[in-house]
Amino acid sequence: MLTRLLLGPGEESITDLSTAVNAYKNAVKHEVDRLEAAGLVSSRSVGRSRLVSVSAPEPVRSILLDLVLHTFGPIRVVGEELSTVDRIDAVFIYGSWAARYARESGPPPDDIDVLVVGDPDPDDLFEAAGRATTRLGKEVNVHVVSEAAWSHPKGEFLTSIKARPLASVPLLPDARGGRS
Repeated sequence: MLTRLLLGPGEESITDLSTAVNAYKNAVKHEVDRLEAAGLVSSRSVGRSRLVSVSAPEPVRSILLDLVLHTFGPIRVVGEELSTVDRIDAVFIYGSWAARYARESGPPPDDIDVLVVGDPDPDDLFEAAGRATTRLGKEVNVHVVSEAAWSHPKGEFLTSIKARPLASVPLLPDARGGRS
């Protein structure tokens, strides 16, 4: 739940949080109460809804964000979901999220740009990206390139991606009976 609040759209209702993390509303409410007592989140009532947002002070907020990014963030979720797709040689996150992983400052990214190197089945790939989008609460945009194009980039797109921060996404070797 803290991951969702740190990486998600910002303020969320208890109902939306419970849906996002697949938990009962009472369990989410109890956890929000605990996080609020610890000073990590704050909440406010709007009508019959209780809206929750992260309110941890610095440097605690940055430390929490680093921890969440590396344990439950886009690299992990994208890796888990794309590991189910065959014929992927490598996966990278580029753009704003890669910049944040490289500790470049900037606003919270709105979406996650993913570069897939290989020749995956498009239907399988976009199903996996859809699952990652649902889990992260951020749109996952996938761009596929061949191994040859990645090894010897000719266009401005790949050249610019290689010139900026890239976050390598590890794939799970046994998620689909092997990586081929």
